[in-house]
Amino acid sequence: MSLKKTNRRNFIRNSSLALICTPVLGKSAFLPNQVTAEPEEIQKIKNYNTLGRTGFKVSDIASGSPRSEAVLRALLKSGVNYIDTGEQYGNGNNER
Repeated sequence: MSLKKTNRRNFIRNSSLALICTPVLGKSAFLPNQVTAEPEEIQKIKNYNTLGRTGFKVSDIASGSPRSEAVLRALLKSGVNYIDTGEQYGNGNNER
């Protein structure tokens, strides 16, 4: 595949195409997926590792901070107890 050189004509054509297609996709293409139904069976974490000398048991599966509250609830129900978060993620809103 060869790369096309970007020029004003190609930029305007591609931008216009994107602008025209946006209403076709609808707002759902830009919003996080919402989990509406509970899964039949939630898989549970089977292995926990001890965190250093603290004695705290950390699940062997971790997660980043999800956008959906339903996903967070499913993670907690399954036994995930390590959610990676930070002030720089989501402009600090994920720690509220």
